[in-house]
Amino acid sequence: MHDPKMRQRVPDLVRLATDPHLDAMTRTWVFDALRDLTGQALPDDPDQWRAWYKRTSGQSAPPASGDFMRFLAWLEN
Repeated sequence: MHDPKMRQRVPDLVRLATDPHLDAMTRTWVFDALRDLTGQALPDDPDQWRAWYKRTSGQSAPPASGDFMRFLAWLEN
């Protein structure tokens, strides 16, 4: 991923992937977006994405979040 602005969205998407309130289609879109933005071929598993984020960013994995409205606002930008 070459666009730093898009790279900033990855933690939000990793967080969103853990949201238990997401419907199946939205969860699929989150994982598809993660794969598109990162070039990684990880499965639809939030724990694997959190571990990947921690390994590649050197930061703690983002905490779980139910912030679906923040994600929707991001989609509009």
